[in-house]
Amino acid sequence: MSIRPTGGNDFLVTEDPEQPSVASTINPPTYNPSGQSYSEEIHRIDEEIKDVNMQIAQKEKECQMLFLMLLKHLIQGQHLQDT
Repeated sequence: MSIRPTGGNDFLVTEDPEQPSVASTINPPTYNPSGQSYSEEIHRIDEEIKDVNMQIAQKEKECQMLFLMLLKHLIQGQHLQDT
C-alpha cells in the first residue's frame, strides 16, 4: 500500500497488488456474538419473517372482510333510502 499526498490535506491510499488486502486474509467468525452459528441465526430470522408474513396475510384478510361488511352495510343503507 502506498500513501501519497493529493495536493490538499488529504492523502490517497492505493493498494499494493503484491500485498493481499487485510479483509481477504481474515476468516469470518463461525459464531456471532449471540452464540448461535450464522446458519442458525439465518434460520431463526427466516422463521420470524415467515411468521410476520403470515400475520400480515391474516390482517389483510381481516381488512378485506371488514371492507366487505362496510360495503354491504352502505349498500343496504342506500337501498333503504331509495325506497
